[in-house]
Amino acid sequence: VDLRACASLRIVGFCVFAYCETLERVSWPPSVEEFGRGVLAHCPKLVAVDLSTCVSLRSIGDQAFSNCDALERTSWPPGVQQIGERVMACCPKLATVDLSGCASLRSVGDGAFSQCSAV
Repeated sequence: VDLRACASLRIVGFCVFAYCETLERVSWPPSVEEFGRGVLAHCPKLVAVDLSTCVSLRSIGDQAFSNCDALERTSWPPGVQQIGERVMACCPKLATVDLSGCASLRSVGDGAFSQCSAV
């Protein structure tokens, strides 16, 4: 799914792409400010979450990318301030989580990366 041309997209709501069995990747526009709860949860073929181009992103909702069995990699934008509870919980192939470039990060929710056995 390529949403880069959606220049006015600000909020991606509750479970928008959840349970998409064949979804492997999503390309986001830089205008996105907020991801809702479960936005890409339970997408078994999702391999990577690249949010580095989302320069306006401030908030990532609870369980946004949870239960994605194939998820291996993440990239985070420097302006993100809040990461919700269990945001990437139960992603067994997720090997590293590097938040060192997130200078504005103020809170990481409970269990954000719980049950990620490879981390």
